[in-house]
Amino acid sequence: MGPNETILRQWFAELWEQGRIERFHELAQPEMTFHTVGMTGETLAGVAGFRTLYDPIRAAFSNIKFAFHDAVEADNTAAIRWTMTMNHTGPELGVAPSGKPVTVTGISFVRFRDGKVTESWDEWDRLGFMKQAGIPLI
Repeated sequence: MGPNETILRQWFAELWEQGRIERFHELAQPEMTFHTVGMTGETLAGVAGFRTLYDPIRAAFSNIKFAFHDAVEADNTAAIRWTMTMNHTGPELGVAPSGKPVTVTGISFVRFRDGKVTESWDEWDRLGFMKQAGIPLI
């Protein structure tokens, strides 16, 4: 495992699983750009942009865990394929909590600068996520 993959795994473990949003600035550049990560596929920028996705998901779901299936690293980039599991326990996202488990698959392709995440392209199963969580599709 290379240094960038290690940072990427820390990102998922510390921010998502442990809920340590304060680690954002230690792991990412302040101007970090998240391409296609939002609920509707929009680009998000910086910690403020990231929190528009992060905060509602962390409020609506507990016991977030990531399993990593494949990872590759070259120069200043790393990519990782993952599965996230969690329980729908909070009322955020416009629906009552079901208590049910939700499983989402995705892949993240990440660029690094000076040992920190600077740009990320994320593709994840938004439709499967919304269906499992009972979020209205329209």
